Amino acid sequence: VTFQELEEGEENEDSKTIRGRVERVRTVQAERYRNTRYRFNGDLDAEGVRRFCRLDGAAEKLMENVYAHLSLSVRGYHRLLKVARTIADMDGEREILRRHLSEAVCYRKPEEGIE
Repeated sequence: VTFQELEEGEENEDSKTIRGRVERVRTVQAERYRNTRYRFNGDLDAEGVRRFCRLDGAAEKLMENVYAHLSLSVRGYHRLLKVARTIADMDGEREILRRHLSEAVCYRKPEEGIE
């Protein structure tokens, strides 16, 4: 939700709409991971992250900065990519774009800044 939407008093999504989005994303992931050992983005190991969490050029540059500035561990890096992959799935994108990675970074807990 943007600040402007908050100020304009936009209606929140109802549970049925949210459920529909979640079901669509689950279908996308089921199709992507058919014939693999994974079911969902959260199941990805290091090999799965390399294979399925592709960043576009702008997202790759951002990730380089995020990795350095937040002193991410490999585990933190993979976790961030899996969240970004899910956000990209919600947007219907095949690649993780800069905006997906930016949003995923915003979801990190403050204490996750340095690992």
